[in-house]
Amino acid sequence: MVLEIRPDMAKVVAWIVMVMIGLVIGMFGANALFTYFAGFGFDQILKDLNDLQIGLNVDISRMAIHVWIALGMITIGSMFVAFFTIGRKKFVVSEDSVDFGGRTVKFDNIVRVNSDSSGLADKLLRKGTIVFELTGLDKQRMNIDFVDRPRDIARKVSDAINEYRMRIFASYADQNRMQRIVDSL
Repeated sequence: MVLEIRPDMAKVVAWIVMVMIGLVIGMFGANALFTYFAGFGFDQILKDLNDLQIGLNVDISRMAIHVWIALGMITIGSMFVAFFTIGRKKFVVSEDSVDFGGRTVKFDNIVRVNSDSSGLADKLLRKGTIVFELTGLDKQRMNIDFVDRPRDIARKVSDAINEYRMRIFASYADQNRMQRIVDSL
C-alpha cells in the first residue's frame, strides 16, 4: 500500500486570509479600545503628528490606503511563501516507512499516529495535523500540517503500520516454528 499525503493549498490560503482578517479586526479593536479608554485613537495620533511643526504631513486617508496595500502585499507574499514551503511538500507512506519529504522514517520507529484538529481554524476549515510520535530518532515528533480528513488518514497510516508489524510477527513466528522443527530432528 502506498499512500501519498499532500497539504491542501486552498486551506493554507484560507488560513492565511483568516489570519490577516484577524489582524485587521485586532487593529480596529485596539483603536476602539484606545478611543474608549484613553480618549484618543490612532486617527487622533496621526492628526496630532500632522499638527506638529516638524515637517510631517500625514494624510489619514492616504495612510489608510498605504496600510491596506501593505496588508495586501503581506497576504500575497505569505501565500507565495506558503506555496513554496508547504504546498510543494509530499509525504509518502510505503510498505514499511514514511517519507517526510526527504527524511525516511521506518515503521519500527513510529510509536503512535494521531490526528489533531482541535483549533478553531482547524474546525472552520475542516483541516488538521497528523502527528507521528517517534522513538529512537533525534526527533520525538513529526507533523504533517493542513491535511484534509486527518482522522481518516491517521487511521489509514496506523492500519498500514499494524499490517507491517503483523507481517514481521508472522515471519518471526514461521522462522521460530521452522527452527523448532529442525531442532527436534
